[in-house]
Amino acid sequence: RGVNESHADRRHRRHRRHRDGNQTSGLDSKDLESYDVSAQKRAYGIPVGLGAGNGSVLQMVWGPGTFGYDPDELEEFAESNCPGLDSRRYVMFDPEGISHGVEGGDNFGEGSLDARMISCFGLNITTYISNTNTSQSTEEGQGFGLAMLDFLTSLSSRETVPHVLSLSLGSLSAASCRLLCSQAVETGFTREECERYLQTQRQVCMFLSENQVGRINTALQILGIRGVSVFGSSGDGGSHFSFQPFQETSELAIELNRISCTYQIPVF
Repeated sequence: RGVNESHADRRHRRHRRHRDGNQTSGLDSKDLESYDVSAQKRAYGIPVGLGAGNGSVLQMVWGPGTFGYDPDELEEFAESNCPGLDSRRYVMFDPEGISHGVEGGDNFGEGSLDARMISCFGLNITTYISNTNTSQSTEEGQGFGLAMLDFLTSLSSRETVPHVLSLSLGSLSAASCRLLCSQAVETGFTREECERYLQTQRQVCMFLSENQVGRINTALQILGIRGVSVFGSSGDGGSHFSFQPFQETSELAIELNRISCTYQIPVF
């Protein structure tokens, strides 16, 4: 996928989280060498030093909440992992964004990784790191869908749109969340109980409805008509929800895990 986060990057991020939490990841230093940018470029058949030849090309990553990056950290990363990247010149915050992110937030980590990967693979292409909504509800809950729809519709009205838009944040689809709760209702829980519980889980159900998702899809189609290539990261899971089951031992959590397995909704 070149400009977006690969399966290896997702695994690397999970390793990093385990490492930072002093947990055993099962990966040693030799394993991690295969995750560096140069190794991934070689795997894709991309010359390590291949850079942009057209100064008018624009690429962008987007996220809400605490999403952002640290220019100093990116410059340091580039020195050891992305030789030839002039991050100070080519990577910048979206002029129409409203935030540079909040260091320490989960989405800030997402933004930092996205900034690294898109700028290293799209070497020396003008790159916007965009955050257009800082509401806390956009970080883990249904506020995300509202922020995404607002961003996409406003982006399509800009005079200049990016050639590439990379999106790595997301959750289960609205249809999957509806199925989870519909099945939970059949086992004796109320829909309100189910929906309320899912909103306590981080980045599990972040869209209000299938109608909202349909509007998001339409906004993406409009961007496509304007020449934007949109890359959505599926990784090796698709969402944080798929990395592990619901951890609580409540009857509802146990039932939702059972339903997820029955209908092959990614959990494990």
